Amino acid sequence: MSIPGGIDFFMKKKRFIALVSFTAVVLLVLSLSFQDKNEYLTSIYPHARISEINFDEDLNSEYCFAEYVYDVHDGDRNFQCYFIKSMGYEDYVYYMVEVDDKNERIDRIRLIDENETEDYGGYIREGWFLERFENMSLDHPTEIVKIRKENNYEIVAITGATITSQTASDAVNLAMKMYKVKTKKN
Repeated sequence: MSIPGGIDFFMKKKRFIALVSFTAVVLLVLSLSFQDKNEYLTSIYPHARISEINFDEDLNSEYCFAEYVYDVHDGDRNFQCYFIKSMGYEDYVYYMVEVDDKNERIDRIRLIDENETEDYGGYIREGWFLERFENMSLDHPTEIVKIRKENNYEIVAITGATITSQTASDAVNLAMKMYKVKTKKN
């Protein structure tokens, strides 16, 4: 003798428990991610006042998106740090883009994590490429060029790694856009 609807009820209960468990794990991971970013910033700027700030998530896309934005006050220096993931050749490349409030420039771009190919995409780990973005004005979005730069907003790509190079440009451009939207609201 079977109970009508008994198996359906049991299956629905299992799915509900699985959904609740999954949601709890996602929330735990997100809270750990927030803590990790804060700890990362504190390790770089140990004496700074750091606070998470809201940002316009509508500016995010599937291929390039900010996860967190922080306001950092380090002595007489004020800047925002944008933690951005940008789709590369193999996977997302994770950056922290620092925007200087006083000079309204890209202060620095730091590589957080990447899984690009060793032979070409791996050059992004060496730092010399990302240094090309330092001190860029927020007046014009950056553009990746293959051979020679003709304008101050252009960045010469890593040879053979144009897609990986584009990830950095996309991250910087998103940070620029978010910064401009934030300053217009204030």
